[in-house]
Amino acid sequence: MKVTRAVRAAAGGRYQLAEQHLAKAKRAPGSLRTGLYTAMATVILARREGEEVPGIAAELRENAHRIAGIVGVEGLAWPLAILDQDDREAILGAVGDSPHAAELRLAFARIPAAAALAQEVVELHPRELVVLRHLVTTGSRSELADRSFVSVNTIKTQLRSVYAKLGVNDRESALLRAAELGLLDEG
Repeated sequence: MKVTRAVRAAAGGRYQLAEQHLAKAKRAPGSLRTGLYTAMATVILARREGEEVPGIAAELRENAHRIAGIVGVEGLAWPLAILDQDDREAILGAVGDSPHAAELRLAFARIPAAAALAQEVVELHPRELVVLRHLVTTGSRSELADRSFVSVNTIKTQLRSVYAKLGVNDRESALLRAAELGLLDEG
């Protein structure tokens, strides 16, 4: 997924690569998650360009409000783990006291910043990785089973294993931890 690669490249300081991935991602239709990642990557890049450059401050503000709207209305917050503390402060400064700012502040408080997270290697079986990635867009275990062409009991076993390897106990925590570790990137 180009947009997650853009965010990871931007967060890692590889700005030219991030801009290339972001340009490709903006041309393709996407999901709500893609919209959130696109806004996050744009904010990171805008901050690196410098807010004093004409148009950059407006772009940062626009995408900060987009992030706040997605978090506030849709409740999609776990991708925020990728943002470091400086990016979070820039986003909060841009949204001020606008609608959904409170929800965004709560999400930032609940989800630790990328720099505060210890990076470690988690080895998942290829099938576990597929199930984990399906968790992003799939609601129920039976839906997961249908998509994976296995029984619900197999999905339960795979989810227990994934949760144990990630050191979590629930779906949201698993998605947050997987985003931190870059496990949701395709390919």
